[in-house]
Amino acid sequence: MLSLRVFGGLALSGPGGPILGRGSQRRRLALLAILAHARGRPVSRDKIIALLWPETRAERARHLLADSIYVLRRQLGDDVVFTVGDDVALNPERVSSDVEAFHRALEDRNPAGAVERYSAGGAFLDGIHLRNAPEFERWVESTRSHLAGEYAAAVEDLAKEAASRGDRESAIGWWRRLAETSPLSSRVALGLMQALADADDVAGALDFARLHERVVRAELEASPDPMVVAFAEQLRLAATIASKRPIGAPSPATHPQSPPSRSHRALAYGLAVLALTGLALGGMWFRRGQVPHPGPLVRHQPRDIAAYELYVRGRDPALNRSDSGARLGLQYFRGAIAADSTYAPAYAGLAFMYGVLGMTATSANTRRQLFARGEEAALKAIALDDSLAEAHTNLGFVRTVGLIDFESAETELKHALVLDPNDPRPHEYLTHLYLWNGRAPEALAEARRELDTDPLSASARAQIADALYMNGHCDDALAQLRLLAGIRPPLRRAAFTAGLCYLEKGMWREALAEFDREEVRGPRALGWRGYTLARSGQRDQARRILRELLARQQRTSGGAFAIAVLYTGLGDVDQAFPWLERAVGERSLWPEIMGPTLEFLRSDSRFERVRRHLGLVKGHPAPRQSTAVSFGRSGTG
Repeated sequence: MLSLRVFGGLALSGPGGPILGRGSQRRRLALLAILAHARGRPVSRDKIIALLWPETRAERARHLLADSIYVLRRQLGDDVVFTVGDDVALNPERVSSDVEAFHRALEDRNPAGAVERYSAGGAFLDGIHLRNAPEFERWVESTRSHLAGEYAAAVEDLAKEAASRGDRESAIGWWRRLAETSPLSSRVALGLMQALADADDVAGALDFARLHERVVRAELEASPDPMVVAFAEQLRLAATIASKRPIGAPSPATHPQSPPSRSHRALAYGLAVLALTGLALGGMWFRRGQVPHPGPLVRHQPRDIAAYELYVRGRDPALNRSDSGARLGLQYFRGAIAADSTYAPAYAGLAFMYGVLGMTATSANTRRQLFARGEEAALKAIALDDSLAEAHTNLGFVRTVGLIDFESAETELKHALVLDPNDPRPHEYLTHLYLWNGRAPEALAEARRELDTDPLSASARAQIADALYMNGHCDDALAQLRLLAGIRPPLRRAAFTAGLCYLEKGMWREALAEFDREEVRGPRALGWRGYTLARSGQRDQARRILRELLARQQRTSGGAFAIAVLYTGLGDVDQAFPWLERAVGERSLWPEIMGPTLEFLRSDSRFERVRRHLGLVKGHPAPRQSTAVSFGRSGTG
C-alpha cells in the first residue's frame, strides 16, 4: 500500500520509504494530489490539463498527461492509476492519503480523528508550487482554504463537546488551538473568552481580549469587533459587581475577607453574557410572544431585580432556535436562581430549556437526564408557586416531548390555560401533543387558537405549518413557511416541515436542501435525507448515510428513529420496526411518525406494538392530499 501525504507538503511513500523524488517528478506528484483530493471520483483529462499545463498547446498537453500516467504506472504499478475514456482516477486500494483519511473521519462524525490527521501535517500542499501553472496555484489556495475551514469546524466541535460534558480545561485547550490558527476571528475570540469565563478565569479572558485587540490593530489596522470589546467590558463590570455586596446580603463588615461565592460569580458572568447576547441580537423589543410582558409577572416578584432581568432574557424565543442559544438560556435561568433560589419563574424557565436541549441531544442517556431534570425543575416551580401558569405549561411540554406522558401533560397544559388564558404557549404544546396522538384535525384547531392569541409569533406560524402538513395540506403549509423565510436565526422546525412537505410532493432536490440546512443537521435530518435519497432512486448514497447512522448509534446510543426512517425509505420495513421500538425507549421518536409520509408504516399491524409503548389509543391516519406515491405503487421504494 502506498501512502500519499498532501498536508504540510507533498510526498509519496511505500513500505521501504519515500518514492518519487521532487524536481522532475513534481508535476506527477501534483497529478496524484489532484486525484487523491477527488477521493476515487474520476477527473477529466481536460481539467487536469487546465491545472497542470494551462499554457501548453492542447495536443502537447495531452501527450504530457499520457506520458505522466505511463511513468506512474511503470514506477508504481499498472493498477495505481485508472483511465476510463477521458477520465482519470486514483485506485484507493493501492494508494491511501491523509486527505482521504481526514474526510473519512469527518463523515464518521469523528472530529478528533480529523484534527489529528490535519495536525500531523499542516496546510494543504504547503510550500508546493509549479512553474507556469497559475490555475494550479489558484486551485491549491481554494482547496487549502476549504480544508482549513473544515479543520477549524472540527476543532470548534471538540471545544463545544468538551464544554457540554463539563470538561472546561479541554474546551479552553481546543479554543486556544483554534485561536492560534485564526487569530483575527472575532467569533473564535468570543468562544475562548466565554470558555475562560465559564472556568471562572475572567482575568484570563480579559488578557486574551487585550491580546486579540493588539493583533487585530497590528494586522488589519482596524479596531476589534464591537462584540469582543463589549463582552470584555461587561466581564470587567461583572467582576466588579461580583466583588461587591449583592442585594440583600449581609454587610461586608460581617465577612470582610470572604471572596465572592461561585453563585455570585455565575450571576456576574450571566450578566456579562446577557449584554453580549443583547448586542448580538441587535437590540430587544418587548412584544407578546417574543419576551414576556411585564404585567403578568408582577404577581411572581423575585427578591432580587437581577434575577428578574436574567429571567426575562432567558425567555427570548430566539434562544430556542439553536443548541448554543438554549445553553445560553440555561445559563440565564441558573443565574436567576443563583440570585434568588425561591424565584419560581426561573425554575419554570430552566425546565423549558432542559426540554429544548433534550430534544436535540444525540446520546440516549443524556436525553433521559435532561428531560428528568426538566421535570424536576418544573415540579420545583409548582411547589414554590402553584398559581404560576408557566410552570404547568413547561411541565406539560417536558412530559410531551421527553417523557411521553401524554395524559398528565394534557392535564397540565389545560390547567395552565385556566390560570392564564392569554398565554399562547399551552396551545402550542397541545398542538404538539395532539399531533403525537394522531389527532391532526384537533391539532390544527389548537394551532389556530395559538395564532389568534399571538398573530405576530413566528413560532405560532411554524406550528400552523406543522399541523397543516400532518393533515396532508402541504401547499398550504409551504405558504405559511414562506412567511418565515426572513426570520433570523431561522426556526429549526420550519426546515423540517418544509423538507417533509417537499418530500410528499416528490420534489426531491428541494427536500434534500431543507434537510441539509445548518440549523437542522443531526441524526434526524440525516435519516430524512437518506429517506429522500432512497425514494428518489439514489439508494447507494442512502445506504452510505445508513452506515454512518449505525456507526454513530454504536457510539452514542442515539438516533434510532433516524435509522428506522431510513430503513423505511429503502423499503426494508422488517428492519424499521425494531428500530422504532428502540426509538421509543431512547426518546428519539418524533411526531412525524404520525404524519402522512410514514402512513405506510402505521398501516402495518406491527405498528400497534409501537402505539402501545407510547400509550396511544388506535387512531386514524392523517388524510393525504399530496402527489407522493406510496410504497407498493412506486418503482423506487
